[in-house]
Amino acid sequence: LDTLTPGIRPRPKVDIWPRGGAKSSTAELGCAWVGRQRRRRFGLYVCKTQDAANRHVQSIAALFETLGVPRAVNEYGHSKGWTRQMLRTAHGFNLLAIGLDVGVRGAKLDELRPDLIILDDVDDRHDSAMVVPRKVEIITESILPAGSADCATLFIQNRIHDGSIAAMLA
Repeated sequence: LDTLTPGIRPRPKVDIWPRGGAKSSTAELGCAWVGRQRRRRFGLYVCKTQDAANRHVQSIAALFETLGVPRAVNEYGHSKGWTRQMLRTAHGFNLLAIGLDVGVRGAKLDELRPDLIILDDVDDRHDSAMVVPRKVEIITESILPAGSADCATLFIQNRIHDGSIAAMLA
């Protein structure tokens, strides 16, 4: 995250960390840092469910508030998007929560395509041999193609079972 440069697409980063390794905390802190440093303008925070993704976005909102990052407001002083599912800062960073149970096609916000995609906790220990290929399809055919030409991608997960996406990537 420290080496991200606008306009340059880095290699995707895959981190397989054990349970209790602060994966989500690290991803949330990194997202807040990238947003505050303006190294990216529009991020997707992707999880297995919409509720889980919303919780991560709310944690990032709390980090922004602690850092004193102001919300984007319109000409009437109303928030342009600071909800459970979306954050828009005054300096132009935007974040959207996406659950694999909801999916996304062609994510775009105003003129922006996602230039940061964080995939965090997409696997579940109860995922069957039929569920995993569906998740892989959503990620590879809907989410990743939505990214901009310089999109940075982070996948962070523990290895839950031998058939999980994390196990495939490892």
